[in-house]
Amino acid sequence: MQIETDWSQLIDQKARSFEDPFKALKASQLSDVAAVLRLRQRLNRENLTEEEKAQVQKRLELKKTSLAEANIDFDWLISQRWVVAEKRKKAAWSVNAKLDGQTVSIKGYFLMAGSLSEKKLLFYLVPEIGMCAHVPPPAPNNLVRLALSAEMELPEKLFTPVEIVGTLRSAPESITARVVDGPVHMASAWELSVDSMNAFEGVTSEATGNWPVTTQANRHFKALKR
Repeated sequence: MQIETDWSQLIDQKARSFEDPFKALKASQLSDVAAVLRLRQRLNRENLTEEEKAQVQKRLELKKTSLAEANIDFDWLISQRWVVAEKRKKAAWSVNAKLDGQTVSIKGYFLMAGSLSEKKLLFYLVPEIGMCAHVPPPAPNNLVRLALSAEMELPEKLFTPVEIVGTLRSAPESITARVVDGPVHMASAWELSVDSMNAFEGVTSEATGNWPVTTQANRHFKALKR
């Protein structure tokens, strides 16, 4: 049975349900938290003069006062940073186990990259145009690697909107690849073995969607040993 899937279904929603005290902070408050941490570290340096220490201490007290007035407990917040970081990492990698091994149909944007460790082409499906090129990659559980047969024709342009049918599997992988703007860290939690890939009418962009894949890339792809 083929399951029509959207991107939100790829994610383990339960893993995203956790208390994140940093999420409620404004950008200016996050900046103040970072400033307090830096200033405290600077005070511990032995090479500061007494005058420099006094200046750093003054700035530190101003930042701490600003946070206290906003009812932000700096020490507690800092004690939570690694706990929250680990929970964010788990949320980014956790996948919907119900889709593991299922035949799915999903729409997205086709992306090709070049492996920096091996001389081969890599293929991905992303939920939004421009991801991994002009804008950062999505979370690993929203970046799908495509396993294509050598006989399959590639789309004519990068970020072509496509609908793909195939078998979805949980297969975490983290590599550095070369995309249009240069090296990008590509962390993906899913692999999709493609049975069919068809272009459809979707959002296009002159700025991000018109890089040609070219027939040369198609020929190179067909020559790969899979």
